[in-house]
Amino acid sequence: MSQYTFRIVSNPATTLVKELKLLGFKKAKVVPGRKIVETNGTLKDLYKIIYHSRIAEDVQLRVTKPFLARGDKEFTKNLHKIPWHAFMPLDDFLKYKFPLVTAKSFQSNLYHTRKITDLVQIHINDLPIRKEYNKVNRAIGFKRFKKEYKDKLRKENRNIIDFRDNFPKKAQADSIDFYRTKIEMNIKRNEELMKLSKINVILHKNKAEVLLDTVYDSLYKHGYRALEAEQNENQLEPIRRNRIVPGVIRETLAAASILESGIIERANNTGKLYVWDPFCGTGTFLIELLQMFRGDPLKRESMQFCFEHWPIFKADEFEETKSEIFKTLENYELDPKVDIRIIGSDIKMIKDYIYNSGIPFYRHNPSFSPTCSFKDNPLLPSYHFPPLHRHHQDQLPSPTSPSTTLTSSQPGSLTTQAPPFFSFYKGDFEAVAHQIHSTYGSFKDFSIITNVPYGKQILHPKQAKNLDKKMAKGIIDQKKRGYQYTGIQDVFRRFGHLCNQIAPEMNNEIYVVARKMRYSNPLAFTRLSNCGWKSQLDFVNGGINVNLLKYDQSKLSKNRELLKIYSE
Repeated sequence: MSQYTFRIVSNPATTLVKELKLLGFKKAKVVPGRKIVETNGTLKDLYKIIYHSRIAEDVQLRVTKPFLARGDKEFTKNLHKIPWHAFMPLDDFLKYKFPLVTAKSFQSNLYHTRKITDLVQIHINDLPIRKEYNKVNRAIGFKRFKKEYKDKLRKENRNIIDFRDNFPKKAQADSIDFYRTKIEMNIKRNEELMKLSKINVILHKNKAEVLLDTVYDSLYKHGYRALEAEQNENQLEPIRRNRIVPGVIRETLAAASILESGIIERANNTGKLYVWDPFCGTGTFLIELLQMFRGDPLKRESMQFCFEHWPIFKADEFEETKSEIFKTLENYELDPKVDIRIIGSDIKMIKDYIYNSGIPFYRHNPSFSPTCSFKDNPLLPSYHFPPLHRHHQDQLPSPTSPSTTLTSSQPGSLTTQAPPFFSFYKGDFEAVAHQIHSTYGSFKDFSIITNVPYGKQILHPKQAKNLDKKMAKGIIDQKKRGYQYTGIQDVFRRFGHLCNQIAPEMNNEIYVVARKMRYSNPLAFTRLSNCGWKSQLDFVNGGINVNLLKYDQSKLSKNRELLKIYSE
């Protein structure tokens, strides 16, 4: 099978290399100076990356090796050498929209990106005509043949003469009615056409690369946080997701943090997957953790891809590979050799995503698991999978029924029993920590991984003006040094105090995603928590620079010394 070069885009590129090597791509490497990973493989390997990589955000195929492009003529000449027939359906080009072209140029003679895109568009537009030209006797030149071919199509009253006629056009406000109607008809026809892969041209030091998109949309969406959540009688209102909310961690970044922390690797070695996320929000960390532990593929069965329109694409091979990948979802059994206790908590409970991810359908029968004594706390509403057994009552209905999985706790006294593999509490992290300690006896073998509040929770004065007045009155408490604060400072202090108490018991396995700030900043998590933190990973989440921090008390004294020097 033919080998291709894939360019995979991801924010933490080094972590993506680790993941690809675990998937079997031993030659994966970071492109120097860029947040892009390059690897080789067949089309089957492309399907594997799309369905199994939880960190990749975009996958592009490099059409050819870098070629010289020191001027217009050399660039155009080398474009003819690219095997476009393998990626462009030239026989049925009337059914497709004209592909979008983007260009970037760095330290090259061809520096005008608009000119580069025009050269590529002209070349793509001539491809169907050039194909016809190759079939006939080449006694005449291509330019003359092109003119005669277009004249022939005009005599046949063909509406579409060029491939570029399939490019969307916009009507001007002062257009004459006749031309406006004609343009509106073209736009309507264009909406019915299918999309081709976007063409990306990159020039660096007079060398050009041509890359094709393999997917229409970004791959950071993992299927359970859709634009509109599936609704049933026990769920909250549908959650619309048409933009990135600052402070809410993306699925790809959550997966990268889990992989970098090594929680799953330790669980396979120790036989215990005990994790608590005290600021779980929508439960992204918990869902990613459980699905990564099982090795579940990403739920993209109905997703459409650009490569499905390539002439080299084989539908039978794709469907066969797809059915093999999704065989693991036929059985929701978790590994019985590992005892699982995944706990999430927050002051706001958003449970739609937990149901959409399929967690209530998982089954876990560990070969060993100590029993625990559960107690009801009316101040901590909770949801457990599987549901807890209660004295003087039958077992709660099976979680396979959507109408019962997300119901609140039923009345009755709890008994000593095996702990559920997944628990979700609504309440402050200190109260939940007390509940965990009283239930399981200690925090031994537990790990913490969480995304502490930042973004909209920490407001700048200019940002606060854009908020609703009622929201601003309820959130903003005081002003100091030009900042407008929320109660986040006290939250950071209390959370740091809790970490200092339980860290020795947990063997310092505490990982926090926090906004990247100087230690002297009055809103810095590293300072307010009064703990030592070691940076494990740097990335950008929703336009905000953040760090994955690991608890390391030896770093605290160094930070205090730096702050003292800075203040002096």
